[in-house]
Amino acid sequence: DDNYPIDENFEVIEYLEFNAKTCLPRTNGNFAYIHNANKLISNVEYLGDQTIKISFSVDITNAPVGTRTVLAHSMTMGETVFAHGCENLFFEHVNLYASKGMAIRVHTSDNLYFNHFRAICKPGTDRLMTSTADILHLKNCAGEIIITNSQFENSHDDAINIAGHFLRVKQFYDDGSVRLISELGMGETFAPKVGDVYEVNNVDTLELLMTKTIKSVKLDADGYIVTFEEGSDGLAVDNAFANASRVPKLVFRNNIIRNKRNRGILVQTRNVTIENNLFSNILDGAIMMIVEMNDFHESISPENVIIRNNKFLDN
Repeated sequence: DDNYPIDENFEVIEYLEFNAKTCLPRTNGNFAYIHNANKLISNVEYLGDQTIKISFSVDITNAPVGTRTVLAHSMTMGETVFAHGCENLFFEHVNLYASKGMAIRVHTSDNLYFNHFRAICKPGTDRLMTSTADILHLKNCAGEIIITNSQFENSHDDAINIAGHFLRVKQFYDDGSVRLISELGMGETFAPKVGDVYEVNNVDTLELLMTKTIKSVKLDADGYIVTFEEGSDGLAVDNAFANASRVPKLVFRNNIIRNKRNRGILVQTRNVTIENNLFSNILDGAIMMIVEMNDFHESISPENVIIRNNKFLDN
């Protein structure tokens, strides 16, 4: 109703319902999106006079009259800030109100610092979403990540996602070299480097089998051809390689994460301290510490984690 132009070109990638009184994501409310293989919105038809008809490919429930909705035009592609191959990044005294895709996406960088960083719904407006994907999406980083005195709210996906990425065996060669590939085609983002130490895991059980050190690596169109200091003995196609040389220490202290349909903080790193934070009204896990091989092939398995003196309300 705020004079937002709705016409025959109106595209809906995400649909999310909010409680009209609290302006918080509705418990058991309808949520649908179009992303990768998920086509949960099947059609959007313009009916004129600021009215559209949305058809879903999944079952929905009747929403009460007055339910507020977010209709987003994009999901993951695009970001407010993208950094790759950087060192000593500082984000301080930042207000971020709206972002298409990941708000801050950082790949293969060392030492990240966020202090008094606020991803919040813009005061004085009727906005209900800050980012259409993750707010902080920090992958394949190293050194330390320190996040303090900050606020993260109302993003479609994770407030914060910190992880690496598994590589998989595709082919063995007679000279002892191995072809490794990224399941998601992430290219050089997660490229192995000479001297990197990789933990080798069983795909089905995630059991740690051995460690291998990169001796040489060559990139071509189909992945990375690598040799290991220890040779390729014991390796198999059901192996997943997690880079133990790029595992950042994380300090997450004195922050607020609230009003989220999805997760709060998704942590897949080691030497972690999460303390003195507020997690409020998060419909999925407030803190998730996992490693997974099903969809996004994110690593590495967490170790040495301290979670203390946090407050959890209505999650």
